[in-house]
Amino acid sequence: MTRSSKRLPVTFATPAGNQSFEQALRTAQAAEAGGFTSVTFGDRPHDPVLDGWTLATAVAARTERIRFFHTTLNVPYRFPAVLAKEAATLDIISGGRLDLCLGAGGEANRPLYDTVGVPLAAPGERLQDLRDAIAILRGMWGNEKFSYAGRVHHVENAAGLPRPVQQPIPIWVGARLPRSLRLAGQIADGFIKNGGWGSVEELAGLNRQVDAAALKAGRDPYSIRRILNGGAFVGTRAEVDAYRGHAAGGPQSGPQGVAGLVGTPDEVIDLIRRYREAGVDMFNLRFGGQDAGEGLRRFGHEVIPAAARL
Repeated sequence: MTRSSKRLPVTFATPAGNQSFEQALRTAQAAEAGGFTSVTFGDRPHDPVLDGWTLATAVAARTERIRFFHTTLNVPYRFPAVLAKEAATLDIISGGRLDLCLGAGGEANRPLYDTVGVPLAAPGERLQDLRDAIAILRGMWGNEKFSYAGRVHHVENAAGLPRPVQQPIPIWVGARLPRSLRLAGQIADGFIKNGGWGSVEELAGLNRQVDAAALKAGRDPYSIRRILNGGAFVGTRAEVDAYRGHAAGGPQSGPQGVAGLVGTPDEVIDLIRRYREAGVDMFNLRFGGQDAGEGLRRFGHEVIPAAARL
C-alpha cells in the first residue's frame, strides 16, 4: 500500500490539569470555546493529584464538543478487560469523544511503580503486553464475547457489551524508540512523542520510522495521527520577547529557541507549518506566561483558523 494524498487536519489540545475539578472544567470549556479539539489529563497514580480517568469522566458530562485523551494511560497499571469497559462507558457518556492514549510504562519511572506496588516487566515484555492489551480492547469493543491469550493479559468469553459509540475507539500510543515506533505504525491509530518537545528534524525522523512500519504492515501512514507535547505563547513582539526573557533556561524557552509554539501569530503559524511538513498533525499545548484562559482565547482567535488551512 502507498501513502494516500489526504492528510489528517491540524488540531490542537491543551492539558486540563489534575489539580482541581473546577480548574479542569474551566480549561475544558475555554478550550471548547476557542476551537481546540481536545483536552488532556495526566495519569500518574503515584502523584498527589486527582485521578485522570475519573476527572475526564466528570468533565465529559459537563461539555459538549471537546474530545479527551490521557498522556498516557500506562498498561502496567491496568487490566485491559477492565479498561475496555471503562473506556466504553466514558465514550458513551461523552457521546463518542474519547481517544485512548496508551503507554507501555517507562523504565525511568520504575521507582514510581514500586511506590504503588505495581510490577514493571522488561521493556520488550512491556511492549508485548501493550500489543496484547490493544488486541483485547478492540476485541471486546467489537464482540459480545471475546477470548484472547497473551503473555500476561488474557480473557476468556469476556463480555464486550455495552459497545462504545465509536467503533472502535481510536487507540494512540506513547512512542519514541524504534520498537515502540514500529508498534505505532503497525497497529495504532496515532502516536504521541514520549519525552516532550523535539526539533523538526527529530520529528521527521520519528515519523519516517512510523511510515515505514505502516507501509510494511499494509497500512496508510496518513491515517495515523502524530501528536507532540509542548509549551505555547502567542502575543505581540514585545510580549513574546518579555516572555522569552522571563522563561529563559526553563522548560519553555532557551536562548536560541523554545520548547513549543512561542512567537507572534505569524511566527507560530510558520512553526506549525514546518512541523506539519515533518509529519506532526496535533499539538498538545500548555500555555505559560499569561492567564491560561487568555492564552487559549488568543491562540484560538489568532492561530487556529490559519492553521486549519495548512
